[in-house]
Amino acid sequence: MAQKFANNFRTHLKESIEVNDIEITIDTVPPEVLQVSSGDTWMAKIGAELVKVTGYYFDGNYPTLTVDRAQEDTSAITHEAGEALTNIITAGVFEDMISTVATDVATDVATDVATDVATDLIDNPDGLIVALEIPYDPEDSGLSATNVQAAIDEVDGHVDSLASEQISYNPSDSGLSATDVKAAIDEVEGRVDTLESESPEDASDTVYDPSDSGLSATDVQAAIDELKLLIDQMDAKRIW
Repeated sequence: MAQKFANNFRTHLKESIEVNDIEITIDTVPPEVLQVSSGDTWMAKIGAELVKVTGYYFDGNYPTLTVDRAQEDTSAITHEAGEALTNIITAGVFEDMISTVATDVATDVATDVATDVATDLIDNPDGLIVALEIPYDPEDSGLSATNVQAAIDEVDGHVDSLASEQISYNPSDSGLSATDVKAAIDEVEGRVDTLESESPEDASDTVYDPSDSGLSATDVQAAIDELKLLIDQMDAKRIW
């Protein structure tokens, strides 16, 4: 549906119309652009009343317009034959045009932004550059991060830490007192440190059977060293 215009088109009513009439016979054939159908319209002024022309036909004698009466806060009134009918641009038409332009501009901007973001994600599939550039406010969360990427990494670290503390550990076979994985690692690490300090010289002479533990060491010194290395590796992977 489109709003139509024609410069300087002015005609006159061939017959008078009453308040409820929706067809107006005029004495001049309008320009082709104003011979509307299929949803196209144009605005006209008759005296103080604005009407919207929604259709046109010609019966061989005089052209006839189909109209919606009393547009844009005007009132339908009786009009006499001979009154002028003029194609005009109204305030409502201007507002519709501005709204349409604004919508088109907003759509274009949104499309451009979406295209830019999609391009960034294609160029940086992990999204790291984008995430690093997005500010993050840590006031409510208590995190120290000030951008989204750092916040994600910091939360991931806390999750890793909480995971080991929340995983139950059964000390019945080991003789440890710990009941969660983190405490068990700390307790074993403490015992290893104690053993290393108490017998650093002759531990290598003491035979160790690795069949139950899965270690490769065959003496106590090597077993302690191997276990300490494993603990250090595990500890390096967690954030307490």
